[in-house]
Amino acid sequence: MTTRRQTLAACTVLTALSMPFAHGCKEPPPAEPVVQAAPEVKPPEPVAKVITLLKTRLQDRLKTEMAKGGAEAALKACQLESGSILSATQNPAVKVGRTSFKLRNPANRSPSWAESIVKASADRRVADVTPRHLLDLGEGRQGYLEVIGTQGMCLNCHGPATSFAPGLRDRIAELYPQDKAVGFAEGDVRGWFWAEFSPAAN
Repeated sequence: MTTRRQTLAACTVLTALSMPFAHGCKEPPPAEPVVQAAPEVKPPEPVAKVITLLKTRLQDRLKTEMAKGGAEAALKACQLESGSILSATQNPAVKVGRTSFKLRNPANRSPSWAESIVKASADRRVADVTPRHLLDLGEGRQGYLEVIGTQGMCLNCHGPATSFAPGLRDRIAELYPQDKAVGFAEGDVRGWFWAEFSPAAN
């Protein structure tokens, strides 16, 4: 029968030999993803296509609703249809989404591999951050991040809350009771599009 002394001795030997175990012979946590960050970083074509499609459909829908019924109509359309637009733009080899350090919808929380980059962009200007990141996630997976800048149209629902009409403030509180996505200025980092994909997407 193995004694406690023998077990401790075995752990000591394994540690000395630099085996991938920590205290109690347990595996260490996964390594942080390897990040490539440069302005010239480009995602594989299928990834770029999916993100462009998502971006275009969201912008077109919001512009249409703004023209028809103003900011409240755009907010309602975003709440009802952004999920279906996201689903419609998925590719079997590419999972995509959007996120921010100040979320309106909690369902848009960052993937764990993107959290550090997203958090580091808080209160930054688009001109002051690296706009695209490519990450090696290990096990044949890659991650991609592309910055979302705050445009003039965005301020209708994401600018200073004091500038909103009372009806819009009430509507945001009704649809998004945990909303934090306000207080932006034009040119601020608003959030990020993200994609996770396998070599099959290349």
